[in-house]
Formats: sequence, C-alpha cells, structure tokens
Amino acid sequence: MKRFGVFFGNNENRKRLLYTEIVIFFLCFMFCVFAPFEIYLSSKEEFFFEGYELISFFILCFGTLFIALSFLNIVCMLLAFRGRILHNFYFSCLFSTGLAFYIQGNYIIVDYGVLDGNAINWQDYRLEGLVSQGVFVVFFILGIILLKKIEILKYMRIGSSVSGCIMLVQILTLSVLMLSSGGLGKEPVYVSTTEGEFSYSSNENMFVLLLDTFDAQVMNDLLAGEDAEICKEVLGNFTYYPDTTSTYSNTYFSVPHIVSGEKATDDMTYDDYIETAYELADNEFYRKLAHRGWKCRMYTDTQLPGAEEEVVFENLNKHILTVSSHRRLGTYMIKLIGFRYMPQCLKEYFWFYSDDMKSMISIESESDEIFYWGNTEFYEGIDSINLSDEKGVFAFYHLEGTHLPFHTTRDMVRTEEEVGINEEGLAMMNMLDKFFSKLREMGIYDDSIIVVMADHGHYEYHENPVFMVKGKGEKHDFITNGNGFTYDDMQNVWCNLLDGLSADEAVICHEDADRIFYEVDKDELSEMIVTEDLNDTQFTGRVITVE
Repeated sequence: MKRFGVFFGNNENRKRLLYTEIVIFFLCFMFCVFAPFEIYLSSKEEFFFEGYELISFFILCFGTLFIALSFLNIVCMLLAFRGRILHNFYFSCLFSTGLAFYIQGNYIIVDYGVLDGNAINWQDYRLEGLVSQGVFVVFFILGIILLKKIEILKYMRIGSSVSGCIMLVQILTLSVLMLSSGGLGKEPVYVSTTEGEFSYSSNENMFVLLLDTFDAQVMNDLLAGEDAEICKEVLGNFTYYPDTTSTYSNTYFSVPHIVSGEKATDDMTYDDYIETAYELADNEFYRKLAHRGWKCRMYTDTQLPGAEEEVVFENLNKHILTVSSHRRLGTYMIKLIGFRYMPQCLKEYFWFYSDDMKSMISIESESDEIFYWGNTEFYEGIDSINLSDEKGVFAFYHLEGTHLPFHTTRDMVRTEEEVGINEEGLAMMNMLDKFFSKLREMGIYDDSIIVVMADHGHYEYHENPVFMVKGKGEKHDFITNGNGFTYDDMQNVWCNLLDGLSADEAVICHEDADRIFYEVDKDELSEMIVTEDLNDTQFTGRVITVE
C-alpha cells in the first residue's frame, strides 16, 4: 500500500491520471448525457415518453462506464511497460476514438430514411461508408503520430483541454435544446385504451379493420395462388376493389385522413393537421352515429388526437405516457446512439424497427390499459368477444397487418425469422377467418357492416392498399370489382354503408377519372396523379410542406 501511495504521489503520475480521467469523463458525458438527451430533445415529437424516463438508466450507464474506464486507466499506469507505453497507447486510443465518435455523431449525418422496418441497402451508401470509416482510421493514425512527435504530458494536456472544450460546447447545445423544446416534459395526449375492445352490440355493428401496409398486390397474389379458394371462402359476402388508391403513402397522414376525410394543406403544421382531423363533432358520419345512439371506439397506437375538444371515441383518454421497462427503453436508446455515432460498418448492428418501442407504452393509471396493435394480440383477444344491449357499435381497429418486418406465420405464430409478405397476408386471412367465425357464433355477423382495408400499400409508391367491403345483410360469393376507387371518398362510403346500402351501391367508383395521391417524405407531400392505370402514376410537381 505504501508503494502504491508513492507511485501516485509522483507528480508525473498524478498528471497522467488527471488528464486521462478528463478524457474518460468526456467520453462518458458524450455517450451517456449528451447523445441520449440531444437525440431526444432534437426529435422530441417522435418519442412518446418524457425525457425524465432516461435519467436513471443513463446515470447507471455513466457510472458503470466511468468506473470501468478509470479502472483500466489505473491498471495501465501500474503495468509499467517500456516507459509506460501501454498507458500512452490507452490515452491515445481514448482521445482519438473519442474525437472520431464526436465527428461521426455530429457532423457526418447521413439520411438513411426512417427506421420503419425496411432493411437498409448499405450498398447505396458506399461513399458515405468510406468517409465514415476513414474518419476513425485517420484519427487513430493521427493519435499514434502525436504519440511519437509530442512529449507525452503535453499531448495529454492538449487532449484533456480539447475534451473539456467539446464538453462545454455540448453543455451549451443541450441548454439551447432544452429551452427551444420546452424541456424534458411532455403534454398529456389522448391515448387509445382497451376499454370495450371486444364488446359489441347485439343489435347493429360496423367494423373497420385497418391492416397496416396490406397491399392489393399481395391480395392478388393470394387469390392467384394455391390458397385462393381458402381466401375466397373467408371473404365470402365481401366485394374486393383491387384498383384502389390511398391518399397518402404513410400511416401518419393516412390514418387521420381515413378517419376524418380531412387533408393536409400548406398553411398548417402536422400538429394542426392532427387537431383538424380529429375534431369530428361536425363530421357527417359521426353525427349520424351520434343521432342513432351508437358507441364509437378507435383502437390504434399511432397519431392520436391533440384537440382539446371532447373526443368522439369513448375509449380515448388523456394521459402522460410512460414506459413499462426502463431497461428496454435504455436498450433502444443505446441502439439509437450506436446508429448515430458508430462507423457505418457497425451501424447495421444497431438498426431496429422504431415502432417496436411502442410495445413499452404505459400509463400511470389503474383503470386504463393501452391498446397495442399486434396481430397476435388481436387474434388471441377475439375469444373474449361479448355482446351488450347498446343500440350500435362502431369499432375502428388499426392493426399491424403486413407491416415490415414480417414475423407472423400463416398460423399466427410470431417468429424471429422473417417469413415474407405473402405469408403474412395468409396470416391476415387466418385472423379474419377467426374474427368472422366468432361474429357468426355470436349471431351478429350477417347484420354487421365490415370494411377490411389498409392505410396504404407496400409496393411502388405505396398507393395501392387492400380495400374490401361487406354491407349489412349481404349474402353472396366473394366478388371482385375492377373499377377505380380513391380513399378521398371513404367518408361517403361509410355513410352509405351506415344507411344500409350494399357494397356496390355504397362504394363510389371512378372508372376513368384521375385520382390524387401524395408520396410522403418526412414533412413534404409530393402530389401525384393516378390515372385509370395504376402503373401510370405521374408527379404533378406540386409539393405540400407540413412541418
């Protein structure tokens, strides 16, 4: 112990220890304070939880990383090897790779698209990959050169000073972000609870089953394949419209538009659009439901209304969202940090489907439970269907459908391996079969109005979703209607179905008319004209910006 005290009583050793600890603190601060909170505050609207939820996990990460690196610091100092070359190399690695991580995470920002389940084709980013890897190689070599050219204590002093300056910049950046974003807190939002999820009327019901990303081409493939007769049997009494065009290419705009009929315009923000879309009190369809005394319920885990007015859907309650597992939340945030800060050759190991985070949504309430859109969860819940004496029930379900990644087999078993989009299409047939069979068992299938649809498609511009309709009391074999239909007319169709019209009478087809579709790229909506031939889709040049 005395020799240990003498060793660290040496002035040079104390400086070595101090300078290296400053660089270690910089690394811990960058990865455990700056990175998670800068990512959160910069994209606060993309996260459902409050920033406070990150604090405890990353305090633990900071402490663990700091202790581990500091322990290695002491070990490298004590292992005197040819003039402490081991400790010199340790310091150089910490400092040079720290700088490389900082440059990569803050200045080499590549738009790889949204983490929406689509695998990234890294071959499309070969140049960016060379730059990314090159930064780490250059800084590593530079560190070795400085070790050879500069007296070691001077090098360490410069390294610790640079690290301190970068930390100061990061602190200022976080301060500005805290002020501009309103801090780590979030306002309460309406969330879809499981209230009445499988409770229907013994009199009249209308079901909208929105199967996310279910493309008409997938349905066409199933109808042309070896399982065609099974699909047609499941969908007996339905009319299928393969020449259907959605209005938007992604969920964020499509679901509000389907529910309300409202479209985004240049003079509004996205929050404005959501508020406008969900102010449904004056909407004709919902007025009809209210006039007839029907209950309205909407089950979705995305894009809930932000309007302060009384909501139409009785299962939407206002809550501040929290997480069910801080450990899982921390794991996802580490993946986001790694995807941002790691060289491109390692980024693929940090890729994940961002909507997986929504499985952690929780609320601090004993009376409410959050709805989750999982296919298997809905499939298992069908067994709990029960009836009430309510006059009527309108239930809108936004389910996972055939959204990437494809992990549900036709037997409704979730696997780790991807199964393919057509296999998930068969899973949807299985799920619909069980749902319809249960409705028949309960004696309410025949008099129910059922719409099976998607918010958008999967192929090309995502413009061709599945759309199938069964009106009240309809009895016939599966029918395909090849006339064109656009989601811009969805509200009229729902009103017609509610008034008792059959599918052919309710659905307004446009055989030759052009249809408007918007390809969504973040906050830019590029307008397209869809002619009578879905393969002849053209951009008009008009772009709507909704920030």
